[in-house]
Amino acid sequence: IFGSGGGARVAAQNEVPLLGTIPIEAGVREGGDSGQPIVVGHPDSVTAVAFTHAAERVAARLAAEAAKKPRKPTIMLRQAR
Repeated sequence: IFGSGGGARVAAQNEVPLLGTIPIEAGVREGGDSGQPIVVGHPDSVTAVAFTHAAERVAARLAAEAAKKPRKPTIMLRQAR
């Protein structure tokens, strides 16, 4: 957990992209305690929107990285008769 701008500084120092920043609020802890994530309990909150956007960026980044790698051949197995 970083202060304001801390995540961006660490990302820059390590030459990696910053995929998102998430404000900390009591609803995150409360949702964790109750088993209801903030994105479910308060989907329109600033923090829930930030989590959603960060997750979308992570998914997009993973898809882009996967697309760079050559596909492996598919091996089909059939049961002998």
